[in-house]
Amino acid sequence: MLKRVNVRFTEEQIRALRLVSASTGQSTSELVRQSVDRMFASKPSGEADSRWQEARSLSGAFACEPTDVAINHDKYLAEYFA
Repeated sequence: MLKRVNVRFTEEQIRALRLVSASTGQSTSELVRQSVDRMFASKPSGEADSRWQEARSLSGAFACEPTDVAINHDKYLAEYFA
């Protein structure tokens, strides 16, 4: 069951929605619903969300030598286990 809501868009957003609507044959309402669905599908929720935020906050927080580990990880692993 669909519920009616009042949403305000900028002129630019309305133009873009109407352009996509005309080219796809989908209503602007359907385009907005699909966008909302994609937004919620791509975001973790609850406890998982807080863990993702914590992990993201640690990204790049520490200095690492050497700095080319992402490229030469196999080489460094081979040296470590040799």
